[in-house]
Amino acid sequence: CQSVVDSTILAPDQISRILPKEKMTARSTLPRLGWCAWTLVATMSWTDAFLAATTTPSNRPLFWSRNQDPLSIAATADSNDNDDPPPTRQQKKEQAANEWGVPLSSTLPPLDTSSQRPRSKILPNGGQMTLLGSGPGDPELLTVAAYRMLSTADENTLVVADRLVSPEILNLLDTSKCQLKVARKLPGCADLAQEEIYWWCYQGLNQGQHVIRLKIGDPFVFGRGGEEVLTFREFGVEPTVVPGVSAAFSAPLLGNIPVTHRGSSNQVVMCTGYGRQGTSPDLIQYHKEQTVVFLMAVGRLRELTERLQTMA
Repeated sequence: CQSVVDSTILAPDQISRILPKEKMTARSTLPRLGWCAWTLVATMSWTDAFLAATTTPSNRPLFWSRNQDPLSIAATADSNDNDDPPPTRQQKKEQAANEWGVPLSSTLPPLDTSSQRPRSKILPNGGQMTLLGSGPGDPELLTVAAYRMLSTADENTLVVADRLVSPEILNLLDTSKCQLKVARKLPGCADLAQEEIYWWCYQGLNQGQHVIRLKIGDPFVFGRGGEEVLTFREFGVEPTVVPGVSAAFSAPLLGNIPVTHRGSSNQVVMCTGYGRQGTSPDLIQYHKEQTVVFLMAVGRLRELTERLQTMA
């Protein structure tokens, strides 16, 4: 029989402080409680390949995995304790969906299974992906490539737009022809909305559509552009990237503030007002020849200005 006395999930940085870094794997036996011995198994690479190569699902240890959350680990423990049959493919698919009913992007099979690297920009069914920056909101500040792509979107085009893309930009689309979906990235549900975005893009690619992922500013300036490119590659397609004018450079000009000026500012630092999980970013020390631009900081403006005066 098995009895759960205590369970602790350690983050990778916590385990790295406990286990020797020079060892690829380490085994640490925790103090015994009666006849129960608890063993912590950690792999420093955190890959599922290790488990697949050395264990079977029935004897697989319960440990931190980038593809498992505490709820799924607990569910696995319950199924092992009760000797239940392994879940079917449909059950796994249902378990892999979030509370919005959207499949997790990490569970979706690639649409192109070829070993070609780098990935092709066009899938065998004709589907293709474009990651497009819409700039600070004024259609006049769109790149020529972005304007042409949006104004000529046809019946085979799916546009997946950020919630903050301006109405003036979206009005360039002829929605009687192309399909438009706007992300529901409201405060508190950013991660859920991001998975929904990936699901919409996956569906469009699977149907052979040209999917335009429309983002504000420049996709790679605090816009998850790099994350999305990696996810689209997992889908089996290499996205085409169309840069956008970032507000980090264009917005200060509305206040007649050049971000660089010879003799006054020879450095530019861009910071986000919100870190991961709503944390506050570290502030760099004041430098008289440096311009610091904060993006997505309106909701934290008072706190940010006070910290700049007292800490930086």
